[in-house]
Amino acid sequence: MAEEITIEELTQKIKEQLETEAKAAEEAHQAEEAKIKEIREQAVKDYQEELKQKAKEGKLPFEFPTEPASRPIFVASKFDRVPTGDLAVDYLVLKAMGRTPSIEMFRTLMERAGTLQKSGSIDWTMVAPSPEDVGAYQVGYKQLLEIAPKTDELVYSTQTGYGDEWVPTLAAAELWREIRLEAKVIGLFDQFDMPSQPYDYPTESTDPTFYKVGETTGEAMLAFGSSHPVPDSKIATSKVTFSAGKLGARTHWSEEMDEDSIIAVQPQFRDQFGIKLAHVLDEVIVSGDETSGTLGNSTENISYWGAEVGTTRVVLTIDGLRHEPLVTTTADSFNAGTLTIDDFVTARSLMGTAGKYAVDPAQLVYICDPGVWFKAVALDEVLTMREIGAQATILTGQLGSVMGIPLVVSEDFGLTDTSGYIHSNSANNTKGSLLCVNRRGWRIGWRQRPRIFVKAFPEYASYMVMALSRFDLQPLKAGMCACGYNVTV
Repeated sequence: MAEEITIEELTQKIKEQLETEAKAAEEAHQAEEAKIKEIREQAVKDYQEELKQKAKEGKLPFEFPTEPASRPIFVASKFDRVPTGDLAVDYLVLKAMGRTPSIEMFRTLMERAGTLQKSGSIDWTMVAPSPEDVGAYQVGYKQLLEIAPKTDELVYSTQTGYGDEWVPTLAAAELWREIRLEAKVIGLFDQFDMPSQPYDYPTESTDPTFYKVGETTGEAMLAFGSSHPVPDSKIATSKVTFSAGKLGARTHWSEEMDEDSIIAVQPQFRDQFGIKLAHVLDEVIVSGDETSGTLGNSTENISYWGAEVGTTRVVLTIDGLRHEPLVTTTADSFNAGTLTIDDFVTARSLMGTAGKYAVDPAQLVYICDPGVWFKAVALDEVLTMREIGAQATILTGQLGSVMGIPLVVSEDFGLTDTSGYIHSNSANNTKGSLLCVNRRGWRIGWRQRPRIFVKAFPEYASYMVMALSRFDLQPLKAGMCACGYNVTV
């Protein structure tokens, strides 16, 4: 027969067990602290001995300090294995919930920021705050750039003004690096922050006129006017107007899903948002078309032809590269049919009068869909050693350039129908396309750099992840892009 136990006895046993576990945890914590103290004291001792030895050798003309001035002691923590982007987002979520992030979390963030800043692994101009950004984001960017020369100023505090402000910038920097790794097209072009919406970007126009000039022979030729030996001419000015379109996405999930899922939901969702955002940016830059009006029983939109395009499709965000030769300057597009090496030359010849914007290969890039790329690698001119030597695709399996011009294949470059338009009925999209683009002739203007927000809503027992961006793409003049369409793939 089982021994009976009263509620009071059970409560006492549980209390004793909890006290025993708490005491063991405290002893383990004290042992860890003692170990850390021992390591630090030994490091200081070693450092002092090293300085003494250098002083004996005459390498130190000054008194050695009692503490290491520039040799930090790094203690491994549970945050060391957390990706930088997730760490920054977790920090912001904790702040949103009114909780104070730990010193260990903050220290790890500080070290990651310093590593990013020093390594040059990211172009900081890509995550610089735009003129509309205010407050912590601007302060954070400034502090982030100043991290490298600092020692203790930001490491041991999460107070306002001592590092807390740059965490949003660190998250943006990590996001941009992820986008750069995933996107193939967006990084090809020069980019800038738009000071206003819209923004008039100043560009060159007509150059001055040069003349054959004669010798100055009389006083009348010394005055500015029609008698001057050098005729005058004007330098014309022009502008391109950038008007940013906005794209975004949002997802919610419950605390129960976060707790019960076999994988960590927040970093998974954030990573998916970042990767998808990179591909969406490429898709819009290649195939965007702001046209939403109707033409007969179909629409004019080149990326959703044959049905009502609606108002929320992502292709409506901006006019992309394909829009220029297919809609704005139709003379810059041609029906290619079966792909040949000559099609690459034909595309170049359409860029400006007599192809003047396609003379310098260093300024150009070919962009194509996967179907065209597979046809290109099989062309006789690049397939065999007889034509291209050791770089033959039959040996390398790769085709990185054509005639000295990079060939970029984008999985976000959709197939089209025979007219070069992406049809609303996907069954009609069986043809490929080839773009030749002058990279110096285009600009990407950011009104809001890509952002991903992860926020907690304790009052609703849920979380939210949201991505937003505002930008525009514009050619500086006509003739900066040519398109070969209806390519058999």
